[in-house]
Amino acid sequence: MLYFLSLSETYTTTWWFIALRGFLAVLFGVTAMFNPLLAASAAVYIVSIGLMLDGLKVVTEAAFSNATWRLWQIALSRGVFEILVGAVALYNGHSTFKLMAFMFAFAIIFRGILEFISFLEIETPIEGQRITLISAIGSILIGLGLIITPLGDEIAFILYIGAYAIVEGCIQMASAGQISSRLKEAEVIA
Repeated sequence: MLYFLSLSETYTTTWWFIALRGFLAVLFGVTAMFNPLLAASAAVYIVSIGLMLDGLKVVTEAAFSNATWRLWQIALSRGVFEILVGAVALYNGHSTFKLMAFMFAFAIIFRGILEFISFLEIETPIEGQRITLISAIGSILIGLGLIITPLGDEIAFILYIGAYAIVEGCIQMASAGQISSRLKEAEVIA
């Protein structure tokens, strides 16, 4: 529980970053849907750097939180895994697109599983907690879709990544909106 309260403090000061990240994810997702070839050329770098930044953020938050040992392990393993997948993908670029499809699929599934475990670990209900469950299920489903997609179909891969980006981006923008409105309510009360 302390981990989530610590995260709550972190997110309340950076709600705008969550909103910006969500907006950029939706923008990329829409681009992927309407121009998959353009998105394919940029996806390797955008997703690789995004995974590494997200992993770094998770590791940093885990390092400075008051999480239980189990939740700390979950957050740390997720962050390290995302950093490694992002670094390998960035290093290999387009030459390993098929391998990257599997790596990204497993990273998204792994993230979904860890988010689901985190959801189950919350002992007392937190407002907005369902967003974590929706994100977890969406991550697992998109990851499974990427694995099922024929490996030679780069456009289908980009379309799945685009769909994932739109869903995650919308969830992030909704979360940022909730955080922003709570901050405004708190300022009015104070």
